[in-house]
Amino acid sequence: MERAVSPGSTATIDSMSNVGTFLDKSLLPNALHILGEAGSLAAGKNSSGATTAYLVGGPVRDLLLGVQSRDFDIAVDADGPTFAAELAGKIRGEVTFRSEFGTAKIAAAGLVIDITMIRSETYAEPGALPLVQPGTLEDDLARRDFTINAMAVDLTPGRWGELTDQHGGQRDIVLKTIKSLHPGSFSDDPTRMLRAIRYESRFGFKMDPKTLTSMTESAGSLAKVSPFRRLAELRLIFGEETTVDILEHAEERDLLAGIHPALRISRQALNKFDSAPDSLSNEERQTYYMALIGSALTQGEAESLSRDLELSSDWSGALLSGPKFKGVAGILDRSDLKPSEVVELLAPFPVVALEAQLQLAPPLLRRDRLSAYLTDYQHSKPELNGDDLLALGVPQGPLVGKLIAELKVGRLDKTILSRFEEEAHVKRRLPMLT
Repeated sequence: MERAVSPGSTATIDSMSNVGTFLDKSLLPNALHILGEAGSLAAGKNSSGATTAYLVGGPVRDLLLGVQSRDFDIAVDADGPTFAAELAGKIRGEVTFRSEFGTAKIAAAGLVIDITMIRSETYAEPGALPLVQPGTLEDDLARRDFTINAMAVDLTPGRWGELTDQHGGQRDIVLKTIKSLHPGSFSDDPTRMLRAIRYESRFGFKMDPKTLTSMTESAGSLAKVSPFRRLAELRLIFGEETTVDILEHAEERDLLAGIHPALRISRQALNKFDSAPDSLSNEERQTYYMALIGSALTQGEAESLSRDLELSSDWSGALLSGPKFKGVAGILDRSDLKPSEVVELLAPFPVVALEAQLQLAPPLLRRDRLSAYLTDYQHSKPELNGDDLLALGVPQGPLVGKLIAELKVGRLDKTILSRFEEEAHVKRRLPMLT
């Protein structure tokens, strides 16, 4: 999960031309070693033909903000995968990913190192993936999203720490401003709009007025982005500590509808985002968010959202549980409902979706029944197992499962209270069932 930060005094970094001291004092020793090795490799003989290496983008921003990072982006004037393979050998890392776009990923010493070719990019149409070709450092920085992400730090020994900041990134960090590099930035890549909102919330920054105007004008272009990329952005939002704040801003700026027309979040559901049980893993927490979103959707809306964004089975199941639960909510409020009937109603739903419904439930019987199911009923089972039933003379086959189910109902409804009574039930029912 990304951590929100409150940048400290950044005035001292304004107009700095060398951040070598920041590198030396701020980075973890393993990160400092790897960046040094990358610079030395580029400056010496290497199989890729690289002559220079730069720390670029978000890691430079985080360095100047005093935020510790475990992900680093290095740009080299050569083929990224070739350089990455040689660097991985020197730092005892493993190349975990290569692409045809001149990029590669290394895992080493608990860090992730992205190696890219210094390049330029052009977009054939809004929302399309870029067309990539080798370029200069100036080209590479100019293709980026925001000024605060368009800086580079030289890693080669002779120029260690030299900062290239041709777009005023240092200034905008000091001013706490999110500013796009050019008017067509959001048209080139509409997902940058969601990234801008994440940065606003994470760092406590504000959008530059022209950037905000451009966002308003470009909001509808998100629909042109592939479902995979739109869904990836939603996952990134869910991974932030300030998810609620980001979603509120995204809704205000019509960006949720840009991800999908059916993607809307009720105020009641949004208020429960921070109420996820502590026992949930990060992945389960995100599934819980989808269940909350689904609570305000119709069946058709949930199905459309699930289908069009190609949701995983877990996310789809949680989302679709929202409208489906509306059909059983009233039944759960009936005073004559037995515990076994509660189980029959709720067992088809994913547990994490029921956790969401519990948070949303009004103070009626349904809340008590949801709580009882999650804490007690779903775990209820008889003392006798299949082997015990075979020992009592039950023939192998479907009858074993049928009797186990009957014993479970008896335990839930308190008509069977002990192992002795379970055995008595089996002996009484056996002649009737065989």
